[in-house]
Amino acid sequence: YQLERKEEILKKRLKLWERYDIGLRKLKDTGFIETPNIPDYAQQNGHMYYIKVKNYEVRKNLIEYLIENKIKAVFHYVPLHSSPAGEKYGIFKGEDIYTTKESRRILRLPMYYDLKIEEVDYIVKTIENFFKTKKG
Repeated sequence: YQLERKEEILKKRLKLWERYDIGLRKLKDTGFIETPNIPDYAQQNGHMYYIKVKNYEVRKNLIEYLIENKIKAVFHYVPLHSSPAGEKYGIFKGEDIYTTKESRRILRLPMYYDLKIEEVDYIVKTIENFFKTKKG
């Protein structure tokens, strides 16, 4: 079923992704968040939209604020070396300059086929309100 509708699904995801990107531009331009950077030579499929905030504390507070406003956003990943399996079986050598720090800043915003443009606008407005009132 999804394969038969792949073009429709892709078009919808890209439309939602673009709406996030345009809607969050002011927060990006004022330094509150970072947004995805897609190089000119690359083509993306809009399967997720994420933002990066200043630090873990801001992300934690933003997640709580979004939950209070009926929005589910999640952190993106746990670095392999600090995952349960990584700690048990892995061998980490070298210096962790970026991985852990960046993993604690990233936040995935809702992205699914039934998501509506109006819902993306609400999510964007809620994130804007967080930074206006909470000073993230």
